[in-house]
Amino acid sequence: MSGRRHSDNFENLFSFELLVEFILIDKAKNFDELALGVRLLDFPTLLIYQPQQRSGDINQQEDNKNDKRGKYIFNRGVGKTTLVQKVCEALVSSGVGVEGFYTEEVRQGGRRVGFDVVTVTGERGHLSRIRDVAGASPGRRECTVGQYVVDLPSFENLALPLFRNVGAADGGSRKVFIIDEIGKMELFSQSFIRAVRQTLESSSCTILGTIPIPKGKPLALVEEVRSRRDVKVFTVSKENRNHILQDIVATVQECLKCPV
Repeated sequence: MSGRRHSDNFENLFSFELLVEFILIDKAKNFDELALGVRLLDFPTLLIYQPQQRSGDINQQEDNKNDKRGKYIFNRGVGKTTLVQKVCEALVSSGVGVEGFYTEEVRQGGRRVGFDVVTVTGERGHLSRIRDVAGASPGRRECTVGQYVVDLPSFENLALPLFRNVGAADGGSRKVFIIDEIGKMELFSQSFIRAVRQTLESSSCTILGTIPIPKGKPLALVEEVRSRRDVKVFTVSKENRNHILQDIVATVQECLKCPV
């Protein structure tokens, strides 16, 4: 098999997704950086390169983020939604009221085919699907992120009503409102953007949300949230996602004690 067609003089381009469960490294050897080489039949070796941050740089970044205190907590990085769900469970078990929504990937036969928006109470709707699953929608402007087609009406119908009563006290108790996430798919909705801004400016409740790590063209609302003085940002990584839970729960509990 060859990547070059013999009938004409150009190469076929292709892309693929590689999922790596784990990499075994010989601890007897010292590695400053990690790279994974993949060989596909007669194709040239593909090199997937991940530079490693020095621990001192990571600690300095965490120190800088810890200077931001406020009533809004936003996570960014890997495993955000799973972490948010665990925080919700911990808060509910301690008697804190939780409202809002999170996003959840949808798989069929081990293949990711899209994302759903799920409310804390368990209501579910489509957020996006890959094109061959979503099908065509004649007469509707198509919003896409990569291979995913965003189902804007489904997202807005489920998520927007949640913002209407945000911050309403229940017997005098404070609540936590979940926004997972403020990302490219959700930001196709101008109504969602307005709802987030209004909630950040006027809400008396504590907000726990997620934002993506900056990559490519900046997202205006994401940068706006990140730069707010009343927002504390946690960066979630594969290294810290299993033990950062208690730090986030403690921060949320601290925010709930703050005067409105």
